[in-house]
Amino acid sequence: MDLSKKFQETMDVMELGVAELARLSKRSKNNISEIRLGKTNTSIHTFGELLEVAEQARPGFVNRFCQEVSGNVLFSSDSLDQIISELSQEQKSMLLMSLAVNLDAKDATPAKNKRF
Repeated sequence: MDLSKKFQETMDVMELGVAELARLSKRSKNNISEIRLGKTNTSIHTFGELLEVAEQARPGFVNRFCQEVSGNVLFSSDSLDQIISELSQEQKSMLLMSLAVNLDAKDATPAKNKRF
């Protein structure tokens, strides 16, 4: 598995640029680029430090990186909020209608009939 590629993908998704990570980690842009592109062997310790810095800069970075590595990339509530906010009013209406149609009948039961 290519951890550098997963790190690069996570940086892209989380919009963390090479220059920003270099500044925050006190490393050169060239060093971050080489790590990101897998052009240099990086110790686990160094990689861990970069993950910590990235997490501080972009909360959720480590979680997203782990999802990338495991192949279980899920939408976070923040990414769903962003996706929804970018929809037009018509698209939002269609989304709501689709959700309503697809609700399971048992989920539509009035609250007074539900047992907790």
